[in-house]
Amino acid sequence: MADRNVLFLSRECSFIDDFIYDKLVKENFNVEFVDLTSIYEHIKGVELVKRFKIFFKLFLEIVKRADNHGFIICSPVDSWFLSLVFSLVISTPRKAVIIIPPSPKHIFGFIRLFKLYLFRFSLFLLRLFGVNTLLVFTTPYEKEYLETIVRSRNYVYIPLIEPRVSKVRELIYSDKPLMIISYDDWINNQVFYNALEIFRELGLQARYIIISSKPIVHECRGNYNVICIYSDDVSEIIKRSTIVIVKNASPESNRILVEAIMNGRPVISSKEIGMAHIYSDTELIVFLNKWTLEAFTDTVLRILNRIDYFKKASLKNIPTPLKSDYGIYVLIDFLKN
Repeated sequence: MADRNVLFLSRECSFIDDFIYDKLVKENFNVEFVDLTSIYEHIKGVELVKRFKIFFKLFLEIVKRADNHGFIICSPVDSWFLSLVFSLVISTPRKAVIIIPPSPKHIFGFIRLFKLYLFRFSLFLLRLFGVNTLLVFTTPYEKEYLETIVRSRNYVYIPLIEPRVSKVRELIYSDKPLMIISYDDWINNQVFYNALEIFRELGLQARYIIISSKPIVHECRGNYNVICIYSDDVSEIIKRSTIVIVKNASPESNRILVEAIMNGRPVISSKEIGMAHIYSDTELIVFLNKWTLEAFTDTVLRILNRIDYFKKASLKNIPTPLKSDYGIYVLIDFLKN
C-alpha cells in the first residue's frame, strides 16, 4: 500500500498489540490504534439499543477509512469478532489482517462449529469482494482450532514471545515452594485456594505468587500464603519460583509458560496453552486434563517428589527461543504490496 495507513482494531490481545504496533511503526506505517477492550467491557452492561449505537458508530469509522487504509483486527473468535469481520465485508477495504490471539473462548464443541461456519462464510465474502486477507496465528492451538478455515487461506504463524534463555536454571526448592499463578487463573478457580489447606495439612508450607500487569492488591489481603505482584517483568519473578501454573489460554499465560521453560521451571499446563505444545519435548511440562482439587494437588506433590528429575531436565533440555522475523516479514510485505 502506497500510503501505508493502517487501522488497528484490538480486543483482549494484551502485549500482542504493542509488539505488532512497534514493528509496523519501524517500517514507517502510519498506524491508528483503537483499543476495543474497554469499549467491549462497557457495552456488556448497557441496553441493546445503546450497544447498537456504539457499534454502529464504530462501523461508520471503519467504512470511512476503507478506501485508504489497511485493516488489522486482533480479537478472540466470538460474536463481537464476527461482527467486526462482517463490517469488513460491507466496507470492503483493500487488505485486512486478522490476528487470532490465545483465549479461553476458543473451546472445541458445537458452538465452535457455528462460529467457524460464520467466520468461514465471512472470509468467503471478503475474497468475493476483492479484499485480500491474511490470517495470523500466535500459537499452534489457535491454528488447530481454526483448522477448517486455514486449509484454503493465506496465513502465517508469528510467535510473539521472544524470551532469552536464562543462565540461572537451578531449581529453588524448600519446604516452602513458591508457585506462580496468573491473576486471571487465580480469581477464576477456587481449587488453587483450597489446595493451600491440603498442603498445610501435609506439612508443606506452599505459597502462591499471583502475577498480573494490572493492580491486584485487594486480592491478597489477609492471606499470608498468597503474594500478589504487579509487574510486566515475569522473568525475574519466575527465576525465584519452584513451579509455574498456567490454566486458561491467553497471551499472558502463554508468555508466562515460555518464560518458565526458558528459566528451566516445571510447568503445570492446560492443553489449550498453545506454546506448551511447542516446548513439550523439554520434559518440563505436565499437562493437566481435569483441574480438580485432587488432580491439582497430586500433580504438585508429584513434581516436588521428583524435583531432581526436573532439575536434570532443565539443564539437559535447553530450548531455543522462537523468532518472529519470518512471520513479521510476511505481515509487512502483505501490507506493503
